[in-house]
Amino acid sequence: YTAQIHFYDVPAICSQALVLGSNKVDFLHRTPKDHKGVENLYMKTLNETDDYYDIYHDYRKSVTRELKHCQGEDDEEEEPEEQENSPGILMILEAEDASLTYDSSQQIQKTIANALEKEGFTVKSTIDPKNGADGIIVAGVILEEGFVVARGWPSDKYIAFDVHLWSSFEKHSSAKEALIEAVGSSGGESSSSYRIVAGGMFGVNSWKDDEKNRGPRFTRDCERPEGVVREGVMSNSALDTILQDSMALIKDDNIVVSVVCGYKTERCRGMDLMKKLSIVSNVVPIWTCPGLKSKQTGKGDLLACEKVLLDTLSESSKEEKVRAIVIDPSAPFQMGQIIHRFFNVRMNKVRFLADDIMVMAPMVGKDEEWKRNLMDRFRQEIIVNEPVFLSQVLFNSSDSSIELAITSSGDAHFIQHLNEVRASIEKRSGVVSEVRNIQGGLFTFQVDFEPTQFFLPSAYDQSSPYEQWKSQKPIGHQTVFQLETKSKEDHEDLLFAEVGSTVKGILSKLQKSNPDAVELHEFDNVGDGFLLVGLWSGGTVSVLWDGDIHVDLNVFTYTENEKVHLAFRDLFIQRFSYLETILHDEQPRGSGRVVNFVKDLRDSKAPHWV
Repeated sequence: YTAQIHFYDVPAICSQALVLGSNKVDFLHRTPKDHKGVENLYMKTLNETDDYYDIYHDYRKSVTRELKHCQGEDDEEEEPEEQENSPGILMILEAEDASLTYDSSQQIQKTIANALEKEGFTVKSTIDPKNGADGIIVAGVILEEGFVVARGWPSDKYIAFDVHLWSSFEKHSSAKEALIEAVGSSGGESSSSYRIVAGGMFGVNSWKDDEKNRGPRFTRDCERPEGVVREGVMSNSALDTILQDSMALIKDDNIVVSVVCGYKTERCRGMDLMKKLSIVSNVVPIWTCPGLKSKQTGKGDLLACEKVLLDTLSESSKEEKVRAIVIDPSAPFQMGQIIHRFFNVRMNKVRFLADDIMVMAPMVGKDEEWKRNLMDRFRQEIIVNEPVFLSQVLFNSSDSSIELAITSSGDAHFIQHLNEVRASIEKRSGVVSEVRNIQGGLFTFQVDFEPTQFFLPSAYDQSSPYEQWKSQKPIGHQTVFQLETKSKEDHEDLLFAEVGSTVKGILSKLQKSNPDAVELHEFDNVGDGFLLVGLWSGGTVSVLWDGDIHVDLNVFTYTENEKVHLAFRDLFIQRFSYLETILHDEQPRGSGRVVNFVKDLRDSKAPHWV
């Protein structure tokens, strides 16, 4: 289910729209919840509104039961023969208030390895640094499915994890929970995480299973009968009830209704029904022109029929304009074309149609979808601006179905009224209704907009966000550069030894005081590509080549220094000039659910929104 809600009179931006989606919550039938104790400024409470749906602009029920994406009895899932891509996902995991006691890389490394092995990961190797920065402990675990790098600040009870997987993505969440539990963090209260789509690895043994597990799979049985539109003929009494009760959507009296009928030799049921309604003062039948019977109907026949339509409406409009148009089941497609073309002329619309109108068309067969299109043409071309709605409602009996398409203008509470009419029809006829689609019109343009209300930050309780702001402690700075070859067809494979010497050379330049303290841990048994993890007193870096055209540079420094990050990237590209940056993600790392860099927090003054 999807719904678009829309608000006018929004300060600064005039109006705002939000789109909601759910697999379970039907936004048209679920009663809104009154969040008691929450003080609203802009939004009205449920007690202050009589219409829950006055903010709805669109609604749709996605008819997945029509099984457009399903697996037939003879369909077989194709097994890929060649690996065409290799995505990876990097999870940034902040574990705060970690109760784990550790004073060496081996301790935290063993803790990580044991936790991940219990979740089904395969440990291939570990990273055991010989050197490190004061007060910071680094450890790493290389998996068959990816790798994990952890940087721990025991005095702050904080561990910064990078969990980069190129296989078994479905285990990412369990890996997160296992690591949080293993280091004694308190989960949702003292940890946070987010993910970055990054590079993966070609040539891993499980790539075929990973391809199957990624994305949607068509496993629904195409033979399931539920939700299929029934082609039986609905009883005349039920059809009469649907048409008559639907006219209750019009809240006016003494209205003129025009009914588009078939040929005069046929019964026009819609015309007979409209004459029985007390709110209708005049029914104007628009009969199908005899010249349209021929299969050789030409432009001249259509123009002649338009002239007849003009004469008919000219005679009836002397007293009142048309408030409603009903497309009778007997009306042919050609009359739909004529009606559309006639009222799409502005002069005709202004002369014959009331300011607010309703157009209604029942569809009793699959060959009548043109009526649905006609209703939408009225919404898009003839009655354009809000409030205007197109609705498609399916009425089902035990063996038959009928769809009713309605375009209504001028009724801001149309959705509420539609629900009332549906309930009445169900009660009187015994059919079951199902709203498939509701679409609104063009948003109203607000000239020289001035909001009637405006709220400053001081109008809101900022105590909780301010406490979080003050609790932030950024103690790391991370940038993930994603590089690819400039030419995807003509590129060189990266050489393991050459990249290793380049990375070590760059880190030696960054480690000015003691270049020999630079460590480089190299792994070329992870797939078609390789992984390098470099350590120096100022931070860590990982270089992942997927074996094809993608390289990830993950630079983490213990102090905020953008120049160092960019220098590493630039020196690397300087050596491998056929690479270019395609993505660049930069984030602070630290405790207190950190989202700000040190430079954002240097000013001791409270932020302006407090």
